[in-house]
Amino acid sequence: MVAVDKDGHPATLHPLTGTAIVGAQMPMFDEVKELCRKAARVVEGIRIVGWDVCVTEKGPLLIEGNPFPGNDLTQLPAHMLDGYGRYHQFMDIIEGRIKTPQD
Repeated sequence: MVAVDKDGHPATLHPLTGTAIVGAQMPMFDEVKELCRKAARVVEGIRIVGWDVCVTEKGPLLIEGNPFPGNDLTQLPAHMLDGYGRYHQFMDIIEGRIKTPQD
């Protein structure tokens, strides 16, 4: 997968920090995932939520959940080296055709 800007141009560096995108790791990623999973268990009636999370020295904090998380961006074909988006993968998970680790 490659990063692209809103116009579809490839990006190798984060636009604000200048940090290389490939190989970058989110600190406390396991804790962030667990926080989002816990939050998802208490939200009813919304199938997809985009969680805004910040990582502090004391751990991750949940900022908000968005019922329309902009998943259209990750589905853009330009994001994939093979030119295909992720729509079908999302739908396979949402419709239960693919099991996720928490299932």
